[in-house]
Formats: sequence, C-alpha cells, structure tokens
Amino acid sequence: MGRVSNKRLGAKTEVAAKTEVALTGAVLTGGASRRFGSDKALAPLTRPGGDARVESAMETLGSRIIDQLRLAGADPVVAVGGEAGHLLGVPVVPDRRPGLGPLAGLATVLQWVGGGVVLVVPCDVPLLRAEHLEHLVDRATASWLSGREEAAIALVNGVPQPTVACWPAAAGVDLQRAVTKGHRSMRDALNLVAWAGVGIDEEALLDADDQATLDSLIDRIVPDV
Repeated sequence: MGRVSNKRLGAKTEVAAKTEVALTGAVLTGGASRRFGSDKALAPLTRPGGDARVESAMETLGSRIIDQLRLAGADPVVAVGGEAGHLLGVPVVPDRRPGLGPLAGLATVLQWVGGGVVLVVPCDVPLLRAEHLEHLVDRATASWLSGREEAAIALVNGVPQPTVACWPAAAGVDLQRAVTKGHRSMRDALNLVAWAGVGIDEEALLDADDQATLDSLIDRIVPDV
C-alpha cells in the first residue's frame, strides 16, 4: 500500500508513536445517478454532431481520477461497487449493501481496507487534481500519526463534501453499523466520525447531472477526444 511517512508532514520522529500510514485510493462508482437519469459512468460520450464516442464516461473520467489518486500517493487504488468499476482496470470492491447509497459503499471499502487511511472520491469529478487531494491526505495522515484518526473532508464555500475525503479505515465499523440502522446519507457519517475540513476550490468538484454537462467537462480535460 502507499505509505506516507511523518517526514512528509514535518513531524518529529521522537514524539510520533506511529511513523507511517498506509494510503489507499477508492473511487465510488456504484451511485444510482438519479438526477442524470441513468448510470452516468456508463453513459457514452457524444460529439456535437450526435455521434457516440467509443469511450464511456467512466473510461475517460475514471482513468484521470485514478491518475490523480496515484499522484497523491495512493497505492493501491480500487473501485467501489457498480458495473462501471470494471472499466477502470483496477480491483473492484463489491458493495456489501448495493443500492443503499454512497454511505454503504464508503463503509464497505473502509472495512475492506482495514487499516490506515482511505482517500475517497466519486467517479465524476474530472477537474479534481492531485494537489487538492494532497491537502486532504496531509490532514488525515497528521491526525492518524497523532492517534486522533480524524477524517479530512473537502469543504466548498464552507460546506462539507464527504464524498471527497480522506477517511480513517477504522471508521468502517461504525459506518457499517449506521447503514444497518437505516442511515443512507454521506452527511450522516459526519455525525459519527471526528473530522476536520479542508477548503477546496468549487470548480474542482464540478460534476455532471446531465449528458451535456458531462460532455462539457470531458471537453475541458480532453478537448480532442
């Protein structure tokens, strides 16, 4: 697994009980895409003339997101749930409670990883870059090394975005318990796990709720596709 040492964080070796943390990357691919109307990860990319591109959204968006996770130090990188996850060329962690929303997917991958911290992102944020993710990793890793094990959650204009976050794997048990009790929203997780916010530019988290917006985002990152 990827390792982040206390040297990266500027911590003093003699006061740190833990000296490095395993960092796993996880792409959430199992969403219902209700506002999009279908699984956006499997949607074809279309040109202005209407011809479908060969790639699916997942093949283009997902490959870029995986690259950014790896640049931020995550190793391994896995996909969580959803048919589309198999298009990414990385291991797929089957959702233990499919159809119950992203909180169930988060609980699944945290328990699957078992230790260290897990850098989680959705599959449809192509403008998110490694430099944004590194801030989350640094905050979560510093907390883990100090023994607090707080999650680091992206904030956009002060609003937490729990699908873009670095979570302690140890939180998986409590989150799975919450799912069993009927909790479905990722925001429910914020009431169950200690966390700190990390500001991220709003544009970095732009996602697609319709085909036109999806194509527009794709054109911004690969204009010649």
